[in-house]
Amino acid sequence: MNIREIKLAITVGLMNSGNYLNTIQDLMQRLAEQVGAFIGQQVVHNAALDQEHSIQTLALQYENCTLNIDLIQNNTTQLQYVNRFDVY
Repeated sequence: MNIREIKLAITVGLMNSGNYLNTIQDLMQRLAEQVGAFIGQQVVHNAALDQEHSIQTLALQYENCTLNIDLIQNNTTQLQYVNRFDVY
């Protein structure tokens, strides 16, 4: 498993995306030979940043790795932004 290649594919994919979570899941599915099959998704952390924004940390679990994603959401417009992601 080449973590550097996985991070690069996710970064490039996110540049042209509007729905970040679906894009990341599609990209990881294309890299199934490296990351393995999708096992599950869980919310690790969920908190309000201020009245208009909240942050949610998700863990996408695969056979060979776990992808943690911090999503910041504007609660008024429902737009989401990726704050950080990491592959373990």
